[in-house]
Amino acid sequence: MKMQSVRRLKKLQKQFPVIAMQEEMHGRFPQDKPVTLRIFVERADPELLYRKADNVDGERSYCCKENGHRGSRKEKACGVTIRPDGKHEIVFRKIWDESNSRKHVRDCFGSEKIDYILWITTYTWYKPATEKQERLGIRLGEHIETERIYTVYLAPKDGDFTKLRETTDLCKNVRLSTRMLMSGIIEHNTEFEQANAMLTTLASTFETLVYLRGLKELVRKSKQRGMCGTFDGVNVMSWVMAGRIMVTLEAPNLVNPKIKDTFTVIGCDSSEYPANFGYQSVCATMKRAAEMMDKVVIAWSTLSPDQKAARFLDNDSVTLDILAGRKKG
Repeated sequence: MKMQSVRRLKKLQKQFPVIAMQEEMHGRFPQDKPVTLRIFVERADPELLYRKADNVDGERSYCCKENGHRGSRKEKACGVTIRPDGKHEIVFRKIWDESNSRKHVRDCFGSEKIDYILWITTYTWYKPATEKQERLGIRLGEHIETERIYTVYLAPKDGDFTKLRETTDLCKNVRLSTRMLMSGIIEHNTEFEQANAMLTTLASTFETLVYLRGLKELVRKSKQRGMCGTFDGVNVMSWVMAGRIMVTLEAPNLVNPKIKDTFTVIGCDSSEYPANFGYQSVCATMKRAAEMMDKVVIAWSTLSPDQKAARFLDNDSVTLDILAGRKKG
């Protein structure tokens, strides 16, 4: 991550004085020094309202760096309003712990006007524990540094946080991730269970209208694990391994074409058992995942068997890592 200049950091702290207030408060704890500070400014989107701290373990989440250093992570969010006199005032403060780990940012809102949300992530890095410390049950060794990251989320350009909250719908305009969905399903959250059901239906649609209508035969005839084809602007990639087939639908994000929207399904690739497709992962809004599926289904239905065979071909560049989202295609 690129280091920011001292001048830039001071300018942002002046622009958002709540950050300076937080740093002044943290400065009372000399054991946290030295401190590396980073500040970013972004626009809020529907996904932010469904965000919460990851991997809550008390107030800490343990992590590690490639160099072997270990650390703890704390996350909190503040809602800030700018008063008529120009003063920045915190109107809600959210610190995640075991007692409230299921609450999202949207659950923190009250009737107060919000001008920006400040997300604070603190990493405290340590050397690995010595053998003696480990015998005593101590997980972390000598303190190295504290890294604090502030992200200021401004209101959307076309509205305010009240409008954002009113128009945000998990099953329509929130960019979903598999991790987000699984977390909500485990907690028996009704909204996430509904989203899960809708994605499962999309996977069944792919099985019925694409896989069982020609794609299965093409995969069976292929001598390679990976195949690929483009249908109405949607890239369709498949990978077969150990009697299973994984298929990813991929297209540029409509808001930011630099990133990709993806929806991955997985099923049984066997003549002895039903395919039983389900969804494997998603990185798109529900609406976008449905749009990509509709495009592929309609384009596939208009092709003859020979045209399908000419469009969906063996491809050496398709790998399991690409379909699983671990590597860019």
